[in-house]
Amino acid sequence: MNKTTLAKVSSDPVRGKDGNPALILDAGELANAYYVDYSHYDAKTWNEEFNRIFFQ
Repeated sequence: MNKTTLAKVSSDPVRGKDGNPALILDAGELANAYYVDYSHYDAKTWNEEFNRIFFQ
């Protein structure tokens, strides 16, 4: 994460109605975050299969 940007935005984060920050900036929290790995995703094949099933 860019340290200059982090210094600018880390002082007072925008919070939602529930009081939680709208953007997570804590490096420890981000390290444990869940993310989707799209490296194996083939959009063309998926689209062809979807169309074949959906439009039969």
